Amino acid sequence: WLQSAAAAAPASPAELLEARREGRWAQLREALDWTRYHLQVAVVEHGGAGRSRLAAGLFERVAQFHSCAGALPIEAATTGGQAAPLAPELTEGLELAGYWAEREVDELDASSLYLYDVI
Repeated sequence: WLQSAAAAAPASPAELLEARREGRWAQLREALDWTRYHLQVAVVEHGGAGRSRLAAGLFERVAQFHSCAGALPIEAATTGGQAAPLAPELTEGLELAGYWAEREVDELDASSLYLYDVI
């Protein structure tokens, strides 16, 4: 019994990470309505440091690289107040679209979370 339990357990950090990814994907896959044309995605931050803009810009860049940006529109959001603008050097250095530097950020509360498919 001990040998079979040891064989079933992940042996390395890479295997643990892969098992976690597979589990999260399985949960997400079951919860999404795949009949829709696109999935509405929001990156939410608390504190207003601008991380939601940065993450949304990076997500959009990756989605464009994989030719799926139209199916995965992204919004930056905060749970309180405004998000700080991004420095122009940062957006240029990461090759993000310029509008992410000062784009308006939605302020979300618990009642508005249902508007998004992935948060």
